Amino acid sequence: MSASILLYAWANPVTGTLWDHTWVTTYDNRSAHYPDIGKVVKDGLDYWFCWGDYHPSGSTPNHPDGFLGAMSGDLGIARCLCRSNAPSKTGAPTCGTIFTYGIDGVCHQLANQVLWATKGPVAGPLTVSNARGYHISSFFFGTYGNQSVAWKAKQQSCAPLTPKLMNADDEFEIHARQALSAGKGADKLQALLDLRAEALAATGQFSRRSRAKDPPTAEELNATYNAFLERARKLLGADFKAVFGPEAKAKADIVDPAMMRASGKRGPRKAK
Repeated sequence: MSASILLYAWANPVTGTLWDHTWVTTYDNRSAHYPDIGKVVKDGLDYWFCWGDYHPSGSTPNHPDGFLGAMSGDLGIARCLCRSNAPSKTGAPTCGTIFTYGIDGVCHQLANQVLWATKGPVAGPLTVSNARGYHISSFFFGTYGNQSVAWKAKQQSCAPLTPKLMNADDEFEIHARQALSAGKGADKLQALLDLRAEALAATGQFSRRSRAKDPPTAEELNATYNAFLERARKLLGADFKAVFGPEAKAKADIVDPAMMRASGKRGPRKAK
């Protein structure tokens, strides 16, 4: 275990969407300005790309400075969970267990994996749940991505003495239960969770295809994810916004085609 350090979560809009890209640093970019990753490395600091490019600072419609939160965490665990200061597409250590972008998860899930190092006996771990599009991505990929077996093994490897927090691995169900707790919304909860189970099974099929000779394209993934969200929209009616967020009013093209092409196959491809 290494010394405690503040881990900062940030967001920037994804061009042409209502989504936010998220990433993590060990410094506050509102006061410490680093124009490129080289300067970050030179000063002995950490930047986790989280399946994105380098961003000197953040800014979103909901968060003018891009700041999503900060919490004290273990730097050694964070670095073990996901290697910092190199793009995720460069190799498995830099992408945690989000081996295949758009299927195992997206930037939200990878940022959460880094931030898992902030968990404590009472508070934490911090997540990027304030990012736009988060409740949509967690519907399909959970809090920490779909490679559940690999993720549990990574946790145990990096922090073998850390007790697992109850319910920390599925924020979406907790959020959905809260959003649908009143009135007729409560009657829709089980149907929504059943639909989600079907969506997770579909991502499992995509994962198996990604290991074979017929990997899905970003366009196919987005079409499938949008189809599930449309079914959720019809199921939930007026409650859809409360569950999935105001950004869900538009098509949720959550997979960036350019990043999908860059992702390739990362790390072990074991059964989930």
